[in-house]
Amino acid sequence: MRYLGIDPGKKGGLVVLDKYKRIYAKEVMPMIGYTYDVAAIKNFIVQTTPDHAFIEKVSAVAGASAKSTFQFGFGAGILEGILGGLEMPRTYIRPKEWQKFAHKGIDGTDPKDKSLTAVKQRYPNEDWLVTSRSTKPHDGLIDAALICEYGIVTYIYEER
Repeated sequence: MRYLGIDPGKKGGLVVLDKYKRIYAKEVMPMIGYTYDVAAIKNFIVQTTPDHAFIEKVSAVAGASAKSTFQFGFGAGILEGILGGLEMPRTYIRPKEWQKFAHKGIDGTDPKDKSLTAVKQRYPNEDWLVTSRSTKPHDGLIDAALICEYGIVTYIYEER
């Protein structure tokens, strides 16, 4: 069994974990310019054959412009369409839910820093840089991995 975690933003990511929560594959959200690359997203999902997807539930961010809120929702709709077209079961997870789980016992106030610490604890040998020239780990991949892990622990193990 494999599971797909999705951070749906334009700088998001796709991470596939196996049932033991080991990383099987990961991909920065495929884009063509400022548009989601639907074919590349679909191909990643088809090639990695996940059985279930866990996707971060998007909502408007206080203070964000109407344009950016619409674009974020539009991107989430594209991902919903791809998953629906593939008839993939999916569960939506609120950011506060997976963050509470992932950040448990980690000091600090910045959610991105806490997520980086959490993912380094869980996957100490994994490289979260996108290219050899990257200096900063990719937030979208990190969040997608933590979303997926939360989904497995909360929704899959719970069913047994």
